[in-house]
Amino acid sequence: VRCVQETDAEYMGWYQRRVHGDLQIMEKKMDSLHGVTDTNMPIDDQGRTMHLGVNGNEIANRILSVGDFGRAERIASFLTHVISTKSKRNFLTLTGLFNGKPVSVCCAGMSVANTDFLIRESRQVIEGSMAMIRFGTCGVVEAKYPPGDIFVPEAAMFVQQNYDYDHEVEKDETKAFHISKPCHADSKLKGILTAKYEALIGKDHVHADGYNATCDTFYAGQGRQLTTFSDHSANLLTIMKKEQPKLETLEMETYIILKLAKMSMPTFKIYSCGSCIGIFNRMTNKVASESHVKDLEAKGGKACLEALVEYEFPEGEPANTERLANLLKKIAAPQHLC
Repeated sequence: VRCVQETDAEYMGWYQRRVHGDLQIMEKKMDSLHGVTDTNMPIDDQGRTMHLGVNGNEIANRILSVGDFGRAERIASFLTHVISTKSKRNFLTLTGLFNGKPVSVCCAGMSVANTDFLIRESRQVIEGSMAMIRFGTCGVVEAKYPPGDIFVPEAAMFVQQNYDYDHEVEKDETKAFHISKPCHADSKLKGILTAKYEALIGKDHVHADGYNATCDTFYAGQGRQLTTFSDHSANLLTIMKKEQPKLETLEMETYIILKLAKMSMPTFKIYSCGSCIGIFNRMTNKVASESHVKDLEAKGGKACLEALVEYEFPEGEPANTERLANLLKKIAAPQHLC
């Protein structure tokens, strides 16, 4: 939380204006372990978390998670009154207003571990319920879908390499990787987001009935065959699809977003769904064009922002929404929309 002795002038003084194309933001970089008293959830004396590097004044109840800095800044161009926080561990948080409501575009990179940092640390400092959408890229495991379509999975399962498999005397390739039971997306948020995508690129290019496999790694965990390692993954895609016939996509984040939302305590609720652009079709070996992906990143990112601000929390709108909106207006001047 914000320190009580801070004045608005002092708080604004932490930020310096940076211009990035059409996006003008108030930026700061601050990292400190000063004042940390709880090693379960290390938070410094300014209320900032250890990895994400934000406090409750710098991240919103509505969060869009992406995997790279460029995508984050392109999407944040649709926000006004933007403040930026970048931690030394390379987590970027861009918080501003979209249609009058605070939204954060967060770049947490890739993997379940990084996404876990984002969700747990943001949940620790945000007051009230949270809504989160993941907008990333994925591999597609259905030959009928061309690369460049958007997927909004109904559910996700987690695929993890069994590092004890090499010690097994009797080899059974179905045990080389552990495949979890599926975890489902929030149906209301998923429905709003799906409708936004369909309006954007047409129903034929949006797929919202399939399942996702969130894999612990990009290579072995997604069944890629390398001559440099013995991963026991030659038949992994076949095993995955047998385990879950509705499987359509592979990536590295969606499951943990859905699972932690389900695990959130009643007074710290999170509502979440995932989505991704299919850039590779693993069955046909076709690849989406870079220009098409960049176009979808911007347009699809705006669709995510629209879905987040239209989502109504079952508990009612958090009081934090108005408080943070007023604070952002004090810190950052209005920005130009793309």
